[in-house]
Amino acid sequence: MSAIAACDVKVNTLCKVINPKAEFDPLLVLSLMYNAAKQSPGVSVSDSNFWIQSQKPYSPEAVDLALKRWSFTSDPVEVKAILIPHELEDELKILTINLRDNEHYMGYVAEKLTVSDSSQVLVSR
Repeated sequence: MSAIAACDVKVNTLCKVINPKAEFDPLLVLSLMYNAAKQSPGVSVSDSNFWIQSQKPYSPEAVDLALKRWSFTSDPVEVKAILIPHELEDELKILTINLRDNEHYMGYVAEKLTVSDSSQVLVSR
C-alpha cells in the first residue's frame, strides 16, 4: 500500500481531498487507503502485512485466454522492474525479469522478489 500512496497520483489526490492534512502526512494517506479497502466489497486486507488483494481470482476463461495469447510469443519478454523496499534504509533495486512462455508473470515476479506468493506483490504502471 505504501507504493500506491507514494506513486499513484490519483489515490494521493483523493486522500488530500478527503483530508487536507494527508498532503503532509504519509501515514494518514496509508490509514485512509487501509480504511477504504476494509470497507470495499471484494477486497481483502492484511492487518499484519499491510497489503490489499482482490477476493475474486481471475476467471478460468480469462486465464485461458491470456495463456493462448501468450503462447504465440516464442521469445521471453524482458521487463524492467523497480523494487521499492519497505524499509527506508534499503535502496531501490532495478530488476530484469524474463517472462517465459505460459508462465504466470506475477508468480515469477514474486519469486524474483523472494516473497511467499503473488498476493504480496504490487504492480503499478
